[in-house]
Amino acid sequence: MLPKAGSKRRHNDKDKDKDTKNPRITKIPIHFFWFSRNESNPELPTFTHYSMKSYFDHGYECNLWIYQPDMKNIPSYVQTQDATKVLSQHIFKQIMNNAQGGKVGDIQHKKLAQVSDVFRIALFKKYWGWWSDCDVICLRKYPKPDAKCNGVIMAMCPCKRTGAYAPKRRETQLVYEARKDDKYWEKCDGYDFFTFSVIYADKPNMKIFNKLYTEIMNNYKNVLGRYTGIMDLVKLKMLDEGYAGSIYPTIAFSPLVWFKQTLIGHLNKPTSKGRTIFGTHEPSYSEIMEKSFGIQLYSCNKTIRTAVENSIDNFHPESTIYKILSKLKI
Repeated sequence: MLPKAGSKRRHNDKDKDKDTKNPRITKIPIHFFWFSRNESNPELPTFTHYSMKSYFDHGYECNLWIYQPDMKNIPSYVQTQDATKVLSQHIFKQIMNNAQGGKVGDIQHKKLAQVSDVFRIALFKKYWGWWSDCDVICLRKYPKPDAKCNGVIMAMCPCKRTGAYAPKRRETQLVYEARKDDKYWEKCDGYDFFTFSVIYADKPNMKIFNKLYTEIMNNYKNVLGRYTGIMDLVKLKMLDEGYAGSIYPTIAFSPLVWFKQTLIGHLNKPTSKGRTIFGTHEPSYSEIMEKSFGIQLYSCNKTIRTAVENSIDNFHPESTIYKILSKLKI
């Protein structure tokens, strides 16, 4: 069963994964969500195993929230959880019916992504720990919230960081003001944007997540009309509630640039040196390993997802993605 704060559970004194705010729990929970579009024969894609195994190897308790109890290909170290305890089937269908997939790309995937956006906020109304998208690889133990975080951690994605390619973003500037003395902000100049591929809540039932969920459900027909509508709403509410210091810069969890041609380059080219692409800083492998806690592979990109599913042996042995994934024994 999924542990809640304060639950009793035996542990070994040698266990190094105790959480300071929840001393009786031996491992910090990490939460994932998956819904298979093949509803007659649901199966967890193999590429998600890399993400889950990376967290397991770093001592996290892996919890996969599902609506399909007959889902196959779930690793033995992953605990399945009933997603209806977080979002009812009624609300799930309501979101799917109102979500807008857009005019291009994989529309069903985009609708499910919006369900996932709502789900992760609803989750922390009841539970604590980390949330991770299924395409984020954990590189080392994630940080504990400092005084600026107010018990919450979220992330940012790279955008065009230099030159006049994009407007400076209000959220990035506010976060920069809150975190400008941190070493992570060395190469940020205000163009990155908010994401919540990684979230941390240091206790269950935090007021901020109740407020975020209420805001989403009160406005869901409007925010679901845009693919990033929920993410934008969460971003603004976080800032209005004084959580600018909770948002970590791109290098922390999403160091790779998400532009398609750049991502594909991470499969078939050596990445021993950092570079600038379309005004965006792209860190080298060594910089990622030194500064990043996690690395998002953006599996929404079909080329990346298919490549990982087929065989990572097809990647360049000096590429960032190969060096990281080849260490994981799935």
